[in-house]
Amino acid sequence: MRIIECLAIGAILSSTTVATAAASEPRQGCRLPNLPERLDSDPLLCEFDEAWSAQFATEGYREAADLARRYLSQSDLDPEQRAFVLQRLALAQHREREIEAARQNYLLAIELLEGSSDRLDVRLIDPLLGLGQTLLEDEATEEAAYALERAAHISRVAEGPYNVRQGPIIDELVKAHVMNGRFDLALDAQSSQLESYTRAYGHGDDRVIASWLQRGELFSAAGMYNEAQQAYKLAMRTVRQHDGMYSAALLPLLDSMAQSYLNHGMNTRLSRIGIAKQYLERKVIVVNKNPDIDPATRAAVYVQMGNFLQKYSGWEFAIANYRNAWEELGKLSDAEQLRAAYFSEPAILVGEDRVVEAGNVMGSPDGAPLTDYAFEVPVTLDVSNQGEPRNVRFDDDMPLSRSTRERALRLARKLKFRPKIVDSAAVDALNQRYTLTIPVEIDGARIADGTR
Repeated sequence: MRIIECLAIGAILSSTTVATAAASEPRQGCRLPNLPERLDSDPLLCEFDEAWSAQFATEGYREAADLARRYLSQSDLDPEQRAFVLQRLALAQHREREIEAARQNYLLAIELLEGSSDRLDVRLIDPLLGLGQTLLEDEATEEAAYALERAAHISRVAEGPYNVRQGPIIDELVKAHVMNGRFDLALDAQSSQLESYTRAYGHGDDRVIASWLQRGELFSAAGMYNEAQQAYKLAMRTVRQHDGMYSAALLPLLDSMAQSYLNHGMNTRLSRIGIAKQYLERKVIVVNKNPDIDPATRAAVYVQMGNFLQKYSGWEFAIANYRNAWEELGKLSDAEQLRAAYFSEPAILVGEDRVVEAGNVMGSPDGAPLTDYAFEVPVTLDVSNQGEPRNVRFDDDMPLSRSTRERALRLARKLKFRPKIVDSAAVDALNQRYTLTIPVEIDGARIADGTR
């Protein structure tokens, strides 16, 4: 599951909501498309759907499910009506985490529709999509992929290979293939989505850019960094041709390019920091040259550039970007809150993986290990106006051996921060509290008193 977490694009990972193909295209009458006209105008069915939708929209999922059960208790429902209500019941059950019940009701709805028509009936799209999402929730990824492939196939037969209504299906299908470790199939599916979005919306549309980003992230997650970079480059070339050299649509692509080179360098032991820096510098050029980009976005780009320079080049290169960010934030109505969010406290840029929590001490006061292989060691330090740790202190009542104290001290001194900034000037931040995790060196010696 770790590889799923690496895929940053919402199109891949936005399964926090259960989408339906119907959701983006409401129509007069009942909200579920693909219904026969006689059902779409059925007043009782529409009355049920309005009541169900009202409960669902306010997260009253249990109440929505109860409504569906009551409607299903009517004996005069024909198979199409029953299938429609079963889908509503299954969707509410999915949100209530009643996964097996949702799965069974989707299957029953599919069976009813297949029995009244054929296996290519467009009415099967929504229950197949819902079934696929439910199976993904249960990590039955191969079954989910089969259901989603069927839904996509029916959509293409009915509306053409590049119809955009298949977008939610492809999002879930890509996710299923990634969870199965089949990046080849995920890329094939995503390619059709990219083509359909490009044909429908044009090269510079946000949905097309998101699809390019998704493609690059798929390559990156598979360790195919060269292919990822080629995808980003092609997308950037297309944006420049259609929207100009300083289009805001370039910003996420430039960001992904920089991150890809950093990841590539990390995994090949080659330093790609200089190349990554070039792409972040291009982001700064875009926000400087494009007057339509808002101050909040400009500030975020400056802070990102400053953080990068602080980590890899040094304070004297970073400070100008932090000052620029401070000035941009001052143009906003909530400047005070935004400046505080960025700059009121030092932010750890190097060594954050060894800090449990900033601001207060976690763990037992006798220095007990966090796990069998690491200690939690609380420290107090000052952060200079250049983001360097100074005057590292340990709690007097913390029983630490000399070895553990020395290792904690070395780790604390390796930390690097974005400094606290007041009135666009960096200042010292005193008495900052952090808790470090110190790995235990396993050498046969016994761990005693939470110390080494």
